[in-house]
Amino acid sequence: LLIDRAGQSLHVVSLESGLTEGIFDFSGWPEAACLDRDGDTLHLVVATWERADRWAEPSEEGKLVTIDLDSLRAAPERSLPFDPVGVACLDPAHLALVSTSEAGKTLSTLRLEDLVPTGSAPIPADASLIAHSAGRRLYVGSARPAPPRITRFDFDPDLGLHMGATSYDSDERFTGGRGWLIREGEHLLTERGIMLSSSEQSETDLLTEGELELGLVRDVLWDERAREYVTLHGNTLGLFDQDSLERLRKVEL
Repeated sequence: LLIDRAGQSLHVVSLESGLTEGIFDFSGWPEAACLDRDGDTLHLVVATWERADRWAEPSEEGKLVTIDLDSLRAAPERSLPFDPVGVACLDPAHLALVSTSEAGKTLSTLRLEDLVPTGSAPIPADASLIAHSAGRRLYVGSARPAPPRITRFDFDPDLGLHMGATSYDSDERFTGGRGWLIREGEHLLTERGIMLSSSEQSETDLLTEGELELGLVRDVLWDERAREYVTLHGNTLGLFDQDSLERLRKVEL
């Protein structure tokens, strides 16, 4: 799935053939997307103004597009009462959205059926959203205000959002406020290579479990068969043992 923001479109590309199987055009600028738990439905948020145009008038609204990836058919665009910049799939009936306004960024949850908000909380302006596949907790990473942190929010369909445990990082272990859930959501790797726990129980969540010896992480993959983490940092791929976190080798690109 390739989002072409400038071209106001989404391309569905087959990994087997490398061919484009579908192209979806939008009335605005696609910002972010998430897959539901089954992997066959895509929810995509669309901005109604061009952020790259400094003369453009900011909008307080957006659009939501739902695409069936099996049939490659899109439902009609639906209006959102936010200016969306991020989205995460929770349970089959709810989404989490990050929106921006003059007042700052907000994390909201809403019902898919009617797009009615069920909870909201202010978050830092540089915040990034990390959603757990279980659909009941969200992590928000931010670098400012200092110190950098990753904050947990618990989601309940009836009660909305609750702020949970927070991991504060010292200067020596600066994360940049970004992270990736790995190993089926059992662990969270930060931008600086710190391995944190990811647990449903808040008292055992976001605890430091170890640290990879490397520079800033730009992306990470988990190789289940080899029991290794593959990280990208700069122009270097690092391969680390899943259990000991020892670096096994590195590959210069």
